Amino acid sequence: MAETPHILVLDDDPIVLKSLSEFLRLEHYKVSTANTVEKALGLLEKDHFRAILADVRLPEGSGFDLLERVKKTGRPSAVILFTGYGIIEDAVRAIKMGAFDYVTKPISDAEVKLAIERALQQQELLEENSDCANS
Repeated sequence: MAETPHILVLDDDPIVLKSLSEFLRLEHYKVSTANTVEKALGLLEKDHFRAILADVRLPEGSGFDLLERVKKTGRPSAVILFTGYGIIEDAVRAIKMGAFDYVTKPISDAEVKLAIERALQQQELLEENSDCANS
């Protein structure tokens, strides 16, 4: 049986952090949370996350900072950025930087579920392709 996907949620709003993490746990994911980029980076050093949900605007950094660091690690993690400010330039920047998706708040449970499922499917395909290439 496959291992339960581990997801990291980063947001400085405690209500958003709690509601997203509770929803994802109900969907049977293993969830870790952080309220700063620094804490998220600390968690990334200790564990591997299949998907990362991160707010774009944070008091001490941004979801873009986290995305950049995740991409530099070379570890396969799908990063989904979300924001309360639907700015087209930010969406384009996120995708160009390698984000899997860019979602605007308020985020519905269905939207989160679909984004996570799609991200995990893509991660699985990338890992399978990598395994095939290394065989």
